[in-house]
Amino acid sequence: MKAKDRSNLETIVKTLLANIGLGMASGNERPIITVSLRAPKRKISRYDRKGFALLPRILEVLATKSDLIELRKSNQKGIASSFAPGASLTADMRRFRLAPEHFYWEAGIETIRLSKTRRNFAERTKTVELVDYADTPETVALRDQMSGLNDFLRAAKFTFKDDGGPPVLTTHRDLVRHFKVAEGEKPRFDLGGRMFNGWWQELPSSRRHAIRISGEPVADLDFSSAFLRLAHIKAGIEAPAGDLYARIPGIDAELYRDGIKQIVSAMLFRETPLTRTPSELKDKLPRGMTGAQIRSAVLAAYPRLSDVFESGAGLGLMFLESQIMLQALVRLAELDIPAMNMHDGLMVQRSKADVAARIMAEAAKKITGTTISIVLKSLY
Repeated sequence: MKAKDRSNLETIVKTLLANIGLGMASGNERPIITVSLRAPKRKISRYDRKGFALLPRILEVLATKSDLIELRKSNQKGIASSFAPGASLTADMRRFRLAPEHFYWEAGIETIRLSKTRRNFAERTKTVELVDYADTPETVALRDQMSGLNDFLRAAKFTFKDDGGPPVLTTHRDLVRHFKVAEGEKPRFDLGGRMFNGWWQELPSSRRHAIRISGEPVADLDFSSAFLRLAHIKAGIEAPAGDLYARIPGIDAELYRDGIKQIVSAMLFRETPLTRTPSELKDKLPRGMTGAQIRSAVLAAYPRLSDVFESGAGLGLMFLESQIMLQALVRLAELDIPAMNMHDGLMVQRSKADVAARIMAEAAKKITGTTISIVLKSLY
């Protein structure tokens, strides 16, 4: 084999084994791993790991020439093909007694992602498609910023105490910024921009008590009513003090806070009037209250935001929010204070909560020119 082909082969096999091993280390005795066996209909993009063209062929050989892999092909749309380790490979892998801390993400993933969303309202479906783009000084600077932050986060002492639940892969921490672009629009990087991919973001709040940063439990800091305050900034008006979500008439914020937040968010993202309550929110809002009634209540609470609501401003507000969070994370890193981002808040070790709150407030002031208050959401 050519040296390049041999290197690709070794990379593919190592990746297959790593996925099987991680599945077993996470509590699945015989993990089933989904995989695409179809040749891509597009050329390789910046999001694709190079050297994986032989993956379908290697899986075929492993399945037919040995009992190492069991391959389950699918010809049905929407159902992925999958593979699982055979009995002998399962026994061999078990001997290594692998744990989540033995695994890591390969360096070099694309940290500046651009995508477009397609919705089929008739079928109530949504698909997200990554958009390839040519690098510019702007994207290079964005990537360099993420590279520096991720280098710091890789070395941070993020751990998770055994709480009796499923194992947690704490090495999964390279953050990725996700930007959005409209269908047919040229690449741009001022919509969206939130940072995802940290292992702590998928952790249920009921398990956060087991998070440790530098050996300490964490404090969860939040921007007070962040999205609504950013909407006020966009409208050029000062937001009232206190919890903005508690000002909606006829809705008890203590009982229905999550539903209120999602309705307000929907009204900031959409470009048409809200006429009905989304089905997934019906249990999070007062029974019998129609979408039109909820919309009227929100507009009554914030009549001066009428030009911001239902104008499609959401992605722009999200970009502003992401700029604040990135500024705070980078500044904290400069002070050697590792933090875990939660979109509009941060988790830090308890002893650094006061410093982190000050840095968050300074970041908001620098990005927006306006002070946004910080609240201590929880001590875990």
